[in-house]
Amino acid sequence: MSPARHSARLRTILAILAALAAGIAHAASGGAAPVRVPLVGLSERMLADGLSGLALFGYDPVAYFAEGAARAGRAEHELIWRGVVWRFASAANLEAFRREPGAYLPRCGGYDAEACARGLVVEADPAIFAIVGERLYVFRTQEARDRFVSDGALADKAEARWPGVEKQLVY
Repeated sequence: MSPARHSARLRTILAILAALAAGIAHAASGGAAPVRVPLVGLSERMLADGLSGLALFGYDPVAYFAEGAARAGRAEHELIWRGVVWRFASAANLEAFRREPGAYLPRCGGYDAEACARGLVVEADPAIFAIVGERLYVFRTQEARDRFVSDGALADKAEARWPGVEKQLVY
């Protein structure tokens, strides 16, 4: 096995272990274990913190839409969905996501959407985001976000290129 594939496999195993540990710790603290939601036929891979297993590095995907802001989620409002842990700022946001996760998912797997439009895989900073056409996009830098927002064609390019970009990912 190549070093890159070994490293990717190790990150996946660590993410799974972190998600399991979070569920056990949450249950041990008197709360209910995180809820597992089925994949519902979706195949898109999602960027998650390799150490914690948190999607969007712990940011609440619903808050981007509900508040227009990047807001950190809380451990007491989390669920495991599509193999990663999702955190929410409130129980209401968790329930909104549970009812319709596809409405809140970051596009391009949570990777930098401007880079995706160019066919590249680049980790994003979920604090830098834009809602375009009722879809959440995250970016590595403010400059990438500004280019993406100012060029209306980049959203369509990112959407069209994502399946090929996704195939570049090694898990």
